[in-house]
Amino acid sequence: MVKSIKIRTLDILLLVTIVFCSQLTVAEGLVDPTLSPFDAPVATGDHSLIEGDIDLVLQSVMLSSGRKVALINGKTFSIGDKVGSARLIAVTDHSATLRNSDKTLKILNMHPDVVKKVSINKKQAASAKNMTKHAEKIIGQTK
Repeated sequence: MVKSIKIRTLDILLLVTIVFCSQLTVAEGLVDPTLSPFDAPVATGDHSLIEGDIDLVLQSVMLSSGRKVALINGKTFSIGDKVGSARLIAVTDHSATLRNSDKTLKILNMHPDVVKKVSINKKQAASAKNMTKHAEKIIGQTK
């Protein structure tokens, strides 16, 4: 009876060890979801899945003091990486700039349909109106 219990205990211990080790192997390819985007690994180099003439869409940018990354068509690119037939040369808070082999530039904007409107308060509007009147007087005097 004692021998049977020892064998079962060893069998259970072996089974637990196998299951634990197999979980470690599976987890090796996963990225920690709690990492900030700046700590997560970024694939670099030539992403040949993005071919020349397809529409490139800038989906996100990640900026830090040491790293600038653009998410284009679901793939991450760092400065200098090839994006299809072009090379990523600049990333700002709202755009990514690509240089083609013929040296032409293509700028991808994060929100190309958004138009930025400038709003001014009443005091700024009055000041602008006075400046316009003053400029018109000066122009009238020089004619």
